[in-house]
Amino acid sequence: MSLFGKSAKQRLEQSGFTITKTLFEAPRLSMVPSLYMDENHRKWAIVLHGMEPAIHDYEDILACKVIENEEVDVRKDMSRRDLFESVLENPAAVARANASRGGKYCTRMDVALTVRGTPGQESTIGIPLIGREVLRSSKTYVLLRQGADKLCEDVLRMRDASKVSS
Repeated sequence: MSLFGKSAKQRLEQSGFTITKTLFEAPRLSMVPSLYMDENHRKWAIVLHGMEPAIHDYEDILACKVIENEEVDVRKDMSRRDLFESVLENPAAVARANASRGGKYCTRMDVALTVRGTPGQESTIGIPLIGREVLRSSKTYVLLRQGADKLCEDVLRMRDASKVSS
């Protein structure tokens, strides 16, 4: 039960969407979207806490990929002034970029889902999975990467299923 009225799952069911598979369940009270699938009607839904669910057809999916460590680019050829300005703007981002540079740490991991929006428009939905330093050799990283890869596989399978039936 939702804190303020009906839960997202109840709102989806009222709109005729039957959840047959949960692709990603966001942590409670987070600003991360959840993804659900209705295999019978060949639809999927994205639900963000406190907002109405957005229901899409399988063919609305354009791409899905896992993105790691895309933040501040700290390069050797960066001038001292540019580096100083980067540190002033966002010191944590520069620290994470330095940590990820050697490849030992993953400082950010997102699943980026590109979908067809209004005619001629594309939207990218980001699902953040890692937001701080995690050793790539750790079990946590391995499990999160496997989960991200599985989510992308499921999403791309929906996209490909829409092309087969067309």
